[in-house]
Amino acid sequence: MNTCTQRSGLIERTLQLVALTGLAASSPLLNILREGPEFFVNRRAIPVDIVSLVAIVVVVPPLILLALEGCARVLGAAFSRFVHSVFVALLISIIIVPLLESSGLSGWKILALSVAIGSSVSACVARFVPARKWLAFLAILSGVSVGNFFLSDGIGTLLFPRHERLESGYTKSSATPVVVLIFDEFPLNGLLNRDLQIDAERFPNFAALVKDATWFQNAAAVNQFTPIALPAILSGRMPRSLKQLPTAESYPANLFTILGRSHAIAAYEPFTRLCPDDLCRRKTKQTSWRGRLTFMLSDLAAVYLNYIVPEDLDLGVPTIDGKWGDFWEDTTVDWDAPNFSRGDRVESFKRFMRGLKAPGEKPPFIFAHIILPHMPHQFVPSGRMYAPGVMQGYVRDQWVDDQARREVSYQQFLLQLGATDRLVGEFIARLKELGIYEQAVLVAVADHGISFQPGTHRRGDVSNEAFYDDVMSIPLFIKRPGVGMGGISSKRAQTMDVVPTVLALLGLDYDIQFDGKSLFTEADQDRTEQLLLVGRIPKKNAEEESERKKHELEGQVISFSPSVDRKRATIDWKYTIEGYASPNPYNPYYLGPHSDLLGRPVSDFAVGVSSSTFVFHARNGKPDPNRVHGVLRYDPRSGVCPCNLQGVVIGSDLKAGDEVAVAINGVLQSFARLIPSTAYAGNFVFFVLDKAFKAGENKVEIFKVLPAADNAIRLERLSPENS
Repeated sequence: MNTCTQRSGLIERTLQLVALTGLAASSPLLNILREGPEFFVNRRAIPVDIVSLVAIVVVVPPLILLALEGCARVLGAAFSRFVHSVFVALLISIIIVPLLESSGLSGWKILALSVAIGSSVSACVARFVPARKWLAFLAILSGVSVGNFFLSDGIGTLLFPRHERLESGYTKSSATPVVVLIFDEFPLNGLLNRDLQIDAERFPNFAALVKDATWFQNAAAVNQFTPIALPAILSGRMPRSLKQLPTAESYPANLFTILGRSHAIAAYEPFTRLCPDDLCRRKTKQTSWRGRLTFMLSDLAAVYLNYIVPEDLDLGVPTIDGKWGDFWEDTTVDWDAPNFSRGDRVESFKRFMRGLKAPGEKPPFIFAHIILPHMPHQFVPSGRMYAPGVMQGYVRDQWVDDQARREVSYQQFLLQLGATDRLVGEFIARLKELGIYEQAVLVAVADHGISFQPGTHRRGDVSNEAFYDDVMSIPLFIKRPGVGMGGISSKRAQTMDVVPTVLALLGLDYDIQFDGKSLFTEADQDRTEQLLLVGRIPKKNAEEESERKKHELEGQVISFSPSVDRKRATIDWKYTIEGYASPNPYNPYYLGPHSDLLGRPVSDFAVGVSSSTFVFHARNGKPDPNRVHGVLRYDPRSGVCPCNLQGVVIGSDLKAGDEVAVAINGVLQSFARLIPSTAYAGNFVFFVLDKAFKAGENKVEIFKVLPAADNAIRLERLSPENS
C-alpha cells in the first residue's frame, strides 16, 4: 500500500470518528447546553471556559480513539482496522440507544438491539466503499452542531455580554433598608392548614411573619423554572422568552442596578448573575480555570450518562433530577454532606447571615436566594443534613401513581419545609440584632412551587387543574417599614409586582417601564387574571395527542384565575396522609400511623420476637455495611445525621402493607407501612429527627407492629440480618 493510499485511509477513518463521536456525544451535549445555557450561569463560567469546554467535547473523543487505533497498528494493519470497526460499532450503538428509549423495551433489550444494529452497520462500513465515504462525509455535522451552539442567543449572550448600564432609574434617594428573601420550589399549599391559614404548629416563623408583613394569599409566579421565574421577581418584567438568561445583560434594569447607587448591597446569589460584578464584589476566592473546567466536565459526564443509559438499568449512574450540580456526590461510598448541596444551601446561607453588618453610611440592600425547600430533600428541621437515599415515587421525570411512595417523598418535603421555616426565624432574628428589621422593607417570596400529582413532572402539567395551586401559587410576604402592620390581602399579586412595590414603599419616582405594579396602591384595580409563560417540560410519549398539546404551549403566555376550590382539593389530599391531621409535638413533621405514640419507650408495650430479619440500605439502595448490627454512630458536631433509615425486611411473617416501627435507644421514633418489593417481604423508610440520637453509638431496633386490646399495639422485634 503506497503512502498516498495510507494517508487517504487515515483521513477517511479520522473523519468517520469525528462524525460518529459527534453524533454519539458532542452534538447531543451541545444541543443540551444550547437549550439550557443556564448550566454555564450556575457554574459562573466565563467565555474562555465555554470555548474550552466545547473544544474538549468535540476534539478530544475522536483524538483518543484515533490514538488507540495508532497503538493497535503496532500489531498490524489488519488489527488496526478491526479496532476501528469495533469503535464504529460501539459509537453507532450509543447513537441508537436514546432513539429506542420510547420503544417500551427494557433497558437490557435496548442495549442488545443497539449493539446488534451497531455491529451490522459497522460491517457494512468495513465492506462497502460508498458506506465509508458517506460516513466520513457526516463529519460535517459536527461543524454544524458547533456553529449552531455558538450562534444561539443564550450562548451568544454569555460569550459577548452587552454591558448595558442603567443610566436613569429614579430621581430621589431613600435611607430605608431593603431585604429580599427568595425561596426555591416552594408551593404555598405546603404551609396551609384546612382553614387555608398558615400552619403555626409546623411553621411558627412564617405564621409570625404575618404580624408584621402583608401576606398576599393569592400570589402567583410567572414561570415554573428558576432561570425565568427569578429574574421576573427582581426586574418587575414579565419574561418574554424561555431563552432569556438570568443575567444582568438580559435584565439590565433590576433591583440590584436600580438600588446600586443608593444602597450598600449584600447579596447571596448562588445560581443567577443578575447583580453586576462591580456592584456585588464576591469575597470568595475565584476558582481556577482548571477547577471550573473540571467541575463542568464532571457534571456534563453525569448529564451524558443520563442521556445514553436506559433509565431502568441500575448501572451506578448518578441522578441529576432536582439538582443544580455536583451530580456525582451521590455515588461516593462514605457519605458526608456534599459541598454543593450543603455548602450552597443551609451552611452557606448561615455564613452569609453571620457576615451581615449593621448599616453604615448607606442603607443596606440585603438579597438572598435560598435553594430551599428545593430538591433534593435532605434536611431535617434543625438544619442538619441526611443522606436522601433512593427517591421514592418519582420515576423518569414524573410522579408514579403509587400513594405510599409519594407520601414518603412528601414526608421529606415537609421536613425540609420545617428547615426552611427555622432559617427564616434565624434570619429575622439576625436582622433585629443588627437594627435593620424594624425600618426595613422586607420581601419573602418563592420563585415557583412543586407538584406531587401522579403522572406529572414535579413542575407540573399545565393541563392538570392542580398545576396552578401546586406550582404557580407561591408564598409572598411584604413588610412595610415598621412593625405590627401585617395582615392578609386577597389581591391577585404576581412576582413581577415585587420591584414596583418596593420602589413605591421607598418613595422613589422612577422612569422605568415595569409589567408589575405596586401592591399597596389603592387606586389600582386588582387583576382579574394572572399570567404564565409556560416553561419547557421534559417530553414523554410525545406521540400521544395530549402530550403534543401540552408541549405546544411551551413558550406561550397564558392566563389563569385563582380558585379557592383548587386550593381546597390540593390541601385535602395531604390531609388524607396518615398523621398529617394529628401532629404530635414530639415530631410535628411526622407522617404515618400511630403519631400519638411517638416518643414513647418500647418498655411501655408488650414485646415479642419476630422470625423476620432486616437489612439497612445505603443511599444507593445497596446493603449498608456500616449498619449491619443495628448500631448507628452520630457526631452532633458534624452537621449531619443518620435521620433517613431505609432498608428491607426478609421473612415470611411480614408482607407489603404491614406496619413496622423503629426505636432508637429504646424510644419509638417512627412507624411505617412496608412498601412492596420484588425480592423481599417489603421495603421500609423511616425519617427521624436528629434529637433522637445521642453522641456516639445508638442502638436501632425494628419491630413488627400488631394490634392489641383497647386499641393498643404490641411489638415483635426483628433481628438484624447476619447479626
